[in-house]
Amino acid sequence: MSSIESAATSDLIRCLTTRDRRLFDQLFEKSVDVIIFGSRAAGVHSRSSDLDILCVGFCERKRAERLDIVTRRPLEVEDRKWLGSELASHIAAYGIVIVGSAHWKKAVHLSDAAVSRKERRVLALVDGLWSYWDRIHVDFRRKYLTTIRREVQRLQLLREGIAVPPSPILDRKWDAYGASDSWIECSRSINTVSQATRDHVLHTTDLIIRHSFTNEPSLLIDASFHSKP
Repeated sequence: MSSIESAATSDLIRCLTTRDRRLFDQLFEKSVDVIIFGSRAAGVHSRSSDLDILCVGFCERKRAERLDIVTRRPLEVEDRKWLGSELASHIAAYGIVIVGSAHWKKAVHLSDAAVSRKERRVLALVDGLWSYWDRIHVDFRRKYLTTIRREVQRLQLLREGIAVPPSPILDRKWDAYGASDSWIECSRSINTVSQATRDHVLHTTDLIIRHSFTNEPSLLIDASFHSKP
C-alpha cells in the first residue's frame, strides 16, 4: 500500500479493539483481496459503527466485537450470482480496496435475481409486522417500520440499477425529501400473491408515511394499524 492508503486504513481501523485489530491483521495476511465497505468507507459512520470488511481468500469467518466480516472464496467472487448481487454492487461502488486489485469489480452488475430477493425481503418483513404487531414492543415497532422503509428505498434503487448506499445516506435522503411519489409507487408495485398481502403492503406504506409526520408516532401508528386498510 502507498503511504496515503496506509494512513487512510489506519484511520478506518482506529475504532477496533486490540483483539479485533489482531484478527484484522490475520485476515489481512490470508486474503488476496480485502475491501472495507459500508458506512465507514463512505464516511457517514457514527462512533458506534462497526467496520465492514470483505475478505476474499481461504480465511474463515470469526467472531469479532467491532468487525463485521464477510468472507468469499476466490472462485465465488467470479460467480454470476455474486457479481449480480446487491452486496457486490455496493462494494464495487463504495468499497475501499486495501489489499489486492479486486479485478472482479469490473464485472459487477445488478441482476433481476437481486431485485426479486429484495421484493421477497420486503414482503417477509410486512408479513412479520402484521403477524406479530401485538407482541412487538412499541419502540421496536418504530424500528421495524424504519427497516421496511429502508428496504423499499433499496428496492427502488435496485430496480433502477443503482448500487445501494449505506443506511445513513438512505436516512438523510428520507429526512430531506420524505416519501416521494417514486418511493410510494415502488412500494405499491411490489408483486404479491394475494389481495390480503396487497392490502397489508398498502397499509404498511401508509403507516410509514404517517410515522414520518407525527410527533406521537407510537399512538398514531398503533391506531392506524388496527384500523382496516
